[in-house]
Amino acid sequence: HHIDDLRAVAPLWLSYTEKVRMDPGNWGNTGDIFNQNGKGGPPWISEMYGYVFACAHAGVEHIVSSNFMLYPGYMPPNEEPGKPWPLVLHYGITYNVNDYAFDKHWHRMLDATTCPGKLFEKPMLKSDLGEREGTRERRRKEVAL
Repeated sequence: HHIDDLRAVAPLWLSYTEKVRMDPGNWGNTGDIFNQNGKGGPPWISEMYGYVFACAHAGVEHIVSSNFMLYPGYMPPNEEPGKPWPLVLHYGITYNVNDYAFDKHWHRMLDATTCPGKLFEKPMLKSDLGEREGTRERRRKEVAL
């Protein structure tokens, strides 16, 4: 019955997104690091807030899992050896591993339809990480790279 949920949420989603984008007094309260705490215009993540507010309004609930998505460079929630790590790596923010850093926002002008042969700086080798193999910190860095 997900289609029924979507039918209930969609118009509210648009409405709440528009309200968030039209409320400069709260642009700095969104946690959106890309709008300079509200000084850079409407939050880039307005539609995310619109969606959450719409679902709450429509009574649509979600199952939240900390084992599905991970920002590269963040420590995964699962500490048990042998347990799977999150399936999705979301490159939504800058991540750093030692002296290497990557942010998809540095490539806004990239034309993905033309491949220049080398798009990104090559990350360091796993052998250069320095952390002992088998540690959570080592695995975190390996996954990010």
